[in-house]
Amino acid sequence: MINTQRGQAIVLIAIMLAVVVGMAALAIDGSRAYALRRDLQAAVDAGALAAGDNFQQTGSYASAEQAATTIFGANLRLYGSPSCSPSYASPGANPLTITCTFADGTVLTEVVSGVGAQGSDFRLTAARSLQLQFARILTNGSNPVINGAASGNVNNLLYTPTVAALAQSGCGGVGGSAISLSGGGTLAVSGDVVASGAISISSAAMRVAGDIYARCQSNVPGAQTACYPSGGSAPCTYPDIAGATRSGYHYIDPSYPPPAVVGGAQSVLGNSVVLSPGSYAANPNFNSGTCWFLSGGVYEWQGGFTDSHDFVSNELKPPDEPDLSDNTSRSTHQFWDTNNVSCSGGVQVSTTAGPRGIPV
Repeated sequence: MINTQRGQAIVLIAIMLAVVVGMAALAIDGSRAYALRRDLQAAVDAGALAAGDNFQQTGSYASAEQAATTIFGANLRLYGSPSCSPSYASPGANPLTITCTFADGTVLTEVVSGVGAQGSDFRLTAARSLQLQFARILTNGSNPVINGAASGNVNNLLYTPTVAALAQSGCGGVGGSAISLSGGGTLAVSGDVVASGAISISSAAMRVAGDIYARCQSNVPGAQTACYPSGGSAPCTYPDIAGATRSGYHYIDPSYPPPAVVGGAQSVLGNSVVLSPGSYAANPNFNSGTCWFLSGGVYEWQGGFTDSHDFVSNELKPPDEPDLSDNTSRSTHQFWDTNNVSCSGGVQVSTTAGPRGIPV
């Protein structure tokens, strides 16, 4: 360089300063934003889990919603009570949305829904403003809002179905059916019916107070969904929710070992309506239009199980079920009279007139 040449580094320093400030903003404020996002997500995750756990223990929506708010605040070290609107309550036909604002401006929103056989949903979203340090000079002066979201679902009958089949028959080019129903009458199911294959119903009917999950069927001919939990016919009035047929779900085999059959060898005796747990070598072929009560335990039907006309259940019901609104009157619907089997054992007693009435 010729010693007569001159220059100034101030321009280069100014340019480099902007770069340094930008890198500092990215390193410091970016790290703070990431840390806040992580803490916020952990808090809403904990809140959703707390809501579901509390609801399963108490059965109270209000208690579950408050538990979610408390755990969320504790995770973010927000120990003051927030202002929530509306108050904690049970959802109705539409989801209930509760917004809670903490003293530092953090906002927690809970959306709670009762969805019938699909259980109860708790969806939480949270937002908190991040106070910028270095990055503020690179923005319009506003602070970014960091968000987190989580959801929880409990009491979904999909995972505890009334009738379930692991077989994939009828789907994916495999022949047959995972669940096959034939004969006369209507099979009434309270809860979900889940199949990893197809469901086939011929010359019979199935009425499900819940949802039907058939992996490769959008519709199951012969099957009808009813309101859950009452079992009434659609249209449904909340808290009843109409069931639906859903496809695409593959029921997972948990690979649990089968329970031990400890009852020994058993047989169906014509003069006894009470069956005992154990192994039955022959197919019972229930077709006489009578009733059978299953005692508690494990049943192994080695020759298959066929029921075309009989009523078989393990429900402990009295012979004369009273009316829900008047326990001195007999209910018009008797469990043990389902499908006109007339097994309720009801007896009507009246007395003759006089000072010493005689039952007749």
